[in-house]
Amino acid sequence: MGKISTKLEINIEIDVVYNNLKNRYNSERFKKASIDTKGYVPPIELIKNEVNSKLVFKAKGTDSLTKMKIGEWKWSYDFRDLGEKRSEIIISYEWSSLMEFLSFFTIKHQAANELTETVLSLDSLEYLNV
Repeated sequence: MGKISTKLEINIEIDVVYNNLKNRYNSERFKKASIDTKGYVPPIELIKNEVNSKLVFKAKGTDSLTKMKIGEWKWSYDFRDLGEKRSEIIISYEWSSLMEFLSFFTIKHQAANELTETVLSLDSLEYLNV
């Protein structure tokens, strides 16, 4: 199994960050972007929800040619309140060995892109809340 992660500190209250990340996959914009770019909305499941502490999501991998479900993605957000409207978030992505093999070993780059997109969205959220 592969894994990457990053830790960041952000100038936003923990409940704002938590709610943003918890609800991001239910938005109509996410669904539209998924349809426009993938042709489907991936079934993302929230498997662990500890308010203002931890979120864990998972989704089956989908082969782009056959649309078959293969392997599994899992990602998590661990939160820590730093006080004074500051939060720490550890973002982690994990994937199965099967997904690693079937992606021709590009899955780490895909996970890195997902992680970076999350960080950029939190940057925007911070900018809007300052």
